[in-house]
Amino acid sequence: MTEQLNQFVNQRLPLPGLLAWGTQLPDGQIASHGYNDRFRGSQISEFLRSIGTMTQALSQGQSEPPRFCWKFQLARVYVATARDGTNLALFFRNEEKLMAEAIASLLSDFEQLPLDTLA
Repeated sequence: MTEQLNQFVNQRLPLPGLLAWGTQLPDGQIASHGYNDRFRGSQISEFLRSIGTMTQALSQGQSEPPRFCWKFQLARVYVATARDGTNLALFFRNEEKLMAEAIASLLSDFEQLPLDTLA
């Protein structure tokens, strides 16, 4: 993970209800951290590899990078893609009361990071 991306993550995380996070750079490098035993680095890495393929396919020819949210039994997963193709995945407890505005703001800020920040 680049120093700038590391600073972004360290300044913004964790948020209340965060179970784990992970990033995948365009070159395939993955960094992750789990705050819960159910979310191990190997699981987050496998998720990011799968998401990386999907976001690449869906972002071709699009002016805006894709953003996703999946709701599972144990967690809600938010994925944002920066302009250079770096993905950020946030795994939160599956609770409606979580800070939706703070999560949306963090994802928007990530998407708008300058290209040289992530390279």
